[in-house]
Amino acid sequence: MEQDSLMLLFILRRLLASVPVLLVVSLCSFFFIHTAHGDPAVAMYGSQLERMRPADQERIRENLGLDQPLPVQYGRWLSQAMQGELGTSYITGRPVSQMLAERLPRTIVLNVSALALMVCLAVAVGLASAIRQYSWLDYLATFFSFLFFSIPSFWLALLAILFFSVYLGWLPSAGMASLGNDGDWLDRLRHLLLPVVVLALSHVGAYIRFVRSSMLEVLGKEYIRMAHAKGLSPRRVHYLHAFRNALVPVITYGGLSFSSLVGGGYLVETVFAYPGLGQLSIQAASMRDYPLLMGTILLTGCFVVAGNLLADIACAWVDPRLTVEGLRKKVSGIG
Repeated sequence: MEQDSLMLLFILRRLLASVPVLLVVSLCSFFFIHTAHGDPAVAMYGSQLERMRPADQERIRENLGLDQPLPVQYGRWLSQAMQGELGTSYITGRPVSQMLAERLPRTIVLNVSALALMVCLAVAVGLASAIRQYSWLDYLATFFSFLFFSIPSFWLALLAILFFSVYLGWLPSAGMASLGNDGDWLDRLRHLLLPVVVLALSHVGAYIRFVRSSMLEVLGKEYIRMAHAKGLSPRRVHYLHAFRNALVPVITYGGLSFSSLVGGGYLVETVFAYPGLGQLSIQAASMRDYPLLMGTILLTGCFVVAGNLLADIACAWVDPRLTVEGLRKKVSGIG
């Protein structure tokens, strides 16, 4: 019971500690976006704005809330955001929260699927590479790890489209579903397959190397040699003793890599024309849609915080060394 209460306190304090982080992210993003080159009024009206009278131009900027100083604009946005209102899109005129709610489930499906595939590949290949160190399998895994690590995600996406969609014609190259097949789940899976594989492969290289190094560090410990000396089978030593103790840094790295996965997912969504948050944020940036862009940035920050929090909870659950004293130290160390 004490361990459960300490874990709950740890989660609550982590959530409270994430509030200043999101506040700083929103503050920096707001000022960087509003001081960047470009005018939302020009993006909305184009050349028509130049033919308008100066009074009409000022009225348009006043309606968009751009006539006030930046601190006043940020204070107004923050006040509305704390009430759950993220403003109205300049381009569509729809509430930003409604537009984000439509795209959010699609991005979650894409990123969670890619994360699951990346973890499975990294753990399987990293373990085999560490157990068979300096073998042909280890060298092959090292080669492909550096290969996928060095290829940008958008370039890998273009290669996948060219090979699997254009040359072979096996998989669709864009969209979330074929025209007229919105309710066909098999068709949706076919559209999702390429983005998920590309997103996972573009981030799996570094994860494989991390799993390998963590496993090799544990395999060199004294208790592993003791387990071998007792006559335990290599499979039991590797998977029950070594891998279990190497799992904590692997989970931690997985939580940290979730942020880069979300960022890379935005590029992948754009290349595959996948209607998620990434495509929406690119459109908002190109059209100078400040409220919509701020909403996507804030939601991305929430993704990063949630990924790190879930990684910490998973580490406390799988690591037997995290006793009540360990949890107490973690709780007292947050501030």
